Amino acid sequence: MKILCGEQKPVYCLNVTYLEISNYYQLSDKKFKRIAGVLPNIVHLDFNYSKGFSEKTLKRIAKSYPNLKYLNLQKAEEVDHNRNQTYRNIHLGKIRRLMYENYISSSSNSGCDTEITDDGLSIVVLRCRKLEYLNISHRTAITDITINAIARSCLNLKYIDLKGCYNISKEAICQLIPNVHVENIVGVSPHYISLMDKYLSQYDVCGLAELEQKIRRRNDANNLNSALMLRTIKNLLADQTKLVSPEQ
Repeated sequence: MKILCGEQKPVYCLNVTYLEISNYYQLSDKKFKRIAGVLPNIVHLDFNYSKGFSEKTLKRIAKSYPNLKYLNLQKAEEVDHNRNQTYRNIHLGKIRRLMYENYISSSSNSGCDTEITDDGLSIVVLRCRKLEYLNISHRTAITDITINAIARSCLNLKYIDLKGCYNISKEAICQLIPNVHVENIVGVSPHYISLMDKYLSQYDVCGLAELEQKIRRRNDANNLNSALMLRTIKNLLADQTKLVSPEQ
């Protein structure tokens, strides 16, 4: 990394086509701009578990590497350090993040790790049409918008890893060409549904109704998580209505 970001350009740079920068937590946009400037012929790019870069880097990738075939943007899954609570906290964390980022409050965006969204990734897949491998595991902000762009542009795609991408629907996946191997698309577990029910049950009737309106205003009802929330909200509203019914 020091060589690539240094003042002197290495003589071998034009021959480099494979670049792996994994588990690097200070991969800033500025550093990658320098790297892209000295390594112009990359076709295999691996950022596995690296962070610190924003969507500016994705736009730089799209501009610099139109012949890119391999792209790994896998993000580390957020887990609790208490092993006994890990499984439970993973799901609760996803529910809270989904609720607060999409429906409750979008004003606060704390943290130094900038989230990758459809805006940046769509530019990559629309310009890098030779992509054969794409890993966006645990990029929870990615939705059907990116998958639709992939279906239109990446006709050479052979493998895509969507582990932890809970904002992508199976309907969108079906738009991909038949020979694409889609990894880690599984049904929603009963445990996940029960946790969502438990989390949403803390809202009163007014809170549930307001949340339902926000989801519908975003035209997001076809999203898997949103559909589950709408179904849960409907059941909770029905149960609370029964509790206050005069007949009861």
